[in-house]
Amino acid sequence: MTLDAASPEPLSPQRILVVDDSRAIGMAVTRSLASVTDLPIDYADSFKACEQLLTEHGSAYQAAVVDLNLPDAPDGQAVDLVLGNGIATIVLTGMLDESLHARISSKPIVDYVVKQNPGAIETVQRDVRRVLRNRERKALVVDDSVSYRAYLKTILATQRLQVIEAGDGRKALERIERWSVCPGRTIPSWGCVSSRLAPTIWCANPFCWKNSSAASIPAWTISTTSRRSATRPTATI
Repeated sequence: MTLDAASPEPLSPQRILVVDDSRAIGMAVTRSLASVTDLPIDYADSFKACEQLLTEHGSAYQAAVVDLNLPDAPDGQAVDLVLGNGIATIVLTGMLDESLHARISSKPIVDYVVKQNPGAIETVQRDVRRVLRNRERKALVVDDSVSYRAYLKTILATQRLQVIEAGDGRKALERIERWSVCPGRTIPSWGCVSSRLAPTIWCANPFCWKNSSAASIPAWTISTTSRRSATRPTATI
């Protein structure tokens, strides 16, 4: 989108980036996203074009959908470039084997989508909508282990949730009282993550649970049965 030179400022400083060398796929993703957001959507069909757009609008991008392999970036360089700019990234890939799965999963991405899968475009749309929505949501992580809280915080922050930590139930209640307009009851903007060692309180969208060791927050499934067997929370599509 090109703004008139006389315009005092952009109408919207926030944007979405789509990168894929297949114009058909790129346009399909762009049209799908345009149906659920009014944010400007930029399309790049190469690593070079992606670099240029990031130079022009880097800090404005709230989410990006990026092809893993481009003709001028066959080893995921575009994904790394976008992630390096601090942008929530959904990766598109034409295939997925065990080694590629491990490679992609090691990156701080929102999700990866196999292009050939039925409903791939709809999955991308849901991922982007969730990222945009999560900017207005808070997640409370309650655990007495600093390292485990940091682990969960990293996972949730990747999804662009605002993460607040508490080392025990009392501190969790203090955080809720401080940040909530209706403490102890339904808290629409909150999701909470706890563990078996700090099960005092859960307040998860859209209901409130007490004395529970497991609950869910919007678009997430959380495993917190044991630190030794804890698995990475995964986005639920």
